[in-house]
Amino acid sequence: IYCPGIHSLFRGYKAVVSTQSTGENENIMGADGATNDAISIAIATKENLYAQRSSLSGITNKLNNISNKYPMIGNLINKINIRSRRDSIIIAGVVTGCLIVLFLLA
Repeated sequence: IYCPGIHSLFRGYKAVVSTQSTGENENIMGADGATNDAISIAIATKENLYAQRSSLSGITNKLNNISNKYPMIGNLINKINIRSRRDSIIIAGVVTGCLIVLFLLA
């Protein structure tokens, strides 16, 4: 049995489904591209961090050699380390105090 209305309705439905799946496919491709971009940025960041780590470890080794060679410089480096630790403890205490006050007032 041939019903022209039903066949045209079916062709219209196929066109709508095809358009929707094309749009979904484009969305998936866009998400895939964004994911690949994020992965490439993460890999580049990791490589940069490794490069910085190696250069900083070289600097640390040089400072240790100099401090061993010249005791006065070693004492100066120790004083700097003690002050930086003290400053870190003070900042941690201030942040903790602020958080406690924030929680008490909330």
